[in-house]
Amino acid sequence: MVLIGFGRQGHGFTRSEHPNDFPARRSRCADPTTFVQEGIARPWRKDLKLGGVEIDNGIEIVLKADEPYKGKIVFDIPRYKEYMGFKKDWPRMNTMPEWFTVEKMSKYKVKRPDGSQKIISGKELSEGMNVEIKANKEIRLFVTRD
Repeated sequence: MVLIGFGRQGHGFTRSEHPNDFPARRSRCADPTTFVQEGIARPWRKDLKLGGVEIDNGIEIVLKADEPYKGKIVFDIPRYKEYMGFKKDWPRMNTMPEWFTVEKMSKYKVKRPDGSQKIISGKELSEGMNVEIKANKEIRLFVTRD
């Protein structure tokens, strides 16, 4: 867990001490997601290492596991539009940051360093793209808007 926001807060209480401090509890849950750009690996395991960085028109993702892993990388959708019905992402209204999001009706190119690539819909990416990793190996994916 990211240890941001655990300092003193009003009335001499720390965030973890005050029983009615819902915004702080929400923040503790949200903090780890604010540093993740690439999506979520499902199922999650403690030996997974997942990272992402923005590239031209997309994102580069690296996933590594200590033990063999078979699962999915689930990509974020524009929640401000899908869940809240906003036409624009209003940061103060949308309290959970959105980084690289996929539009369900759009197409995306998923490319591997070996040159292999495929076109996948945003709907498929939002439901989860299958990945499989051998022990102590990593996969590197480049996902761009097609």
